[in-house]
Formats: sequence, C-alpha cells, structure tokens
Amino acid sequence: MGVVKFKTSGRTIPMLRQTGNARIMHKDAEFGIDESQLDKIEKDWNGGIRFEDLVEQEGRPWDEILFALMELAKEDRLTRPIAYRYGN
Repeated sequence: MGVVKFKTSGRTIPMLRQTGNARIMHKDAEFGIDESQLDKIEKDWNGGIRFEDLVEQEGRPWDEILFALMELAKEDRLTRPIAYRYGN
C-alpha cells in the first residue's frame, strides 16, 4: 500500500500511510469557532489571562482553546507567547 496524497493549492501533500494502524487525533474536538469568541480569546490572552482561566471562562475543552491560540499565533495576532523555551 502506498501513501495517500492530498492535492491542494497545486501541491501534493503526503498523508498517512495505509497500514491500518492510523489513528485520528482530537476526533471529538470542535474546530469551528465564532469570530467574536476568537476575538475575545485574543483580547484576554494578550491581556494576561492564565490558560486554565481562559478554558473555564470560555467553557470549551483545553485542546480547543489551544487550537484557537495556535490559529491566532499563525495569524500573528498574539502579543504574548503561548509557550516558552528555556535553555539555549
């Protein structure tokens, strides 16, 4: 069995090998979010709210809040980092 490929934007992106051992991660997560909720997450995160408090305040699972923060970071909308790397 070969590699499943997905065509998008003129590029071919390799996907999972067809071994029968593939696992779909975060299958219970809701990836959609209302733009106003995303704006509120941005404002609160940039304002210094703790991650755990943001999860509780928004009433969404921690992984969905993390996905929202990653989306905001990708759009360069965060002024505060999601994580820190210590060392080097």
